Amino acid sequence: MYDLIKQVTIHRNDMDKAHRAYYIVNFGWSIPTKQAVDKVNDFVANDQVLEIGAGAGLWAHLLSMERNIDCSTKESYVSNAFIHAVDNHSTHYHHTNTFYYVQDMDWKQAIDTHDTNCLMLIWPPCGLEPNVAKNQNRSNMSHLALKYFKGDKLIYIGDTSCTGSSKFHSILYKKWKLVKIISIPTWRHLSDKVYLYRRKKNRSFVRIFKNCLW
Repeated sequence: MYDLIKQVTIHRNDMDKAHRAYYIVNFGWSIPTKQAVDKVNDFVANDQVLEIGAGAGLWAHLLSMERNIDCSTKESYVSNAFIHAVDNHSTHYHHTNTFYYVQDMDWKQAIDTHDTNCLMLIWPPCGLEPNVAKNQNRSNMSHLALKYFKGDKLIYIGDTSCTGSSKFHSILYKKWKLVKIISIPTWRHLSDKVYLYRRKKNRSFVRIFKNCLW
């Protein structure tokens, strides 16, 4: 799979928007590498993962296959999955095929259904910002999902200048600690990376807890 992705994207800096649209429809928004997938798997460790806005499920597929887990069908997903991939197909890109079993759910249904410690958001939408073009996905999913999610780990993949709402990035700054940045191949004029976060500890709670220790 990695060889195929490399073959399709090797001339990405010379490709026009139509070629990138083809990649998005058939693969996804970002370009994974084995090195990046391995580092993300190390970060996940033994936790369950919820991916919201999974699209074709490419990252979920690669993360699972590195652990020799196949979840391409509903039957195999039910038996083996450590990643729960969901998408409500709200963008104008419709995937012809999926690499992973992707459930049809919105962000709130997904979090209510799947109790996981790790959330994965890949190219989350920009939100209902005044400066977001009308042809872009203007869903507020990014900050609403992050606010509602109760786990301690976040995998965020995207270009910080054009993914996630301003409220999403505000929550990241206030509530989450960046622990690792992983470089991945990008399309021309874009700068997406893999960002791994852990939730910051509640300082007031920690202070109270320490004061209670004998």
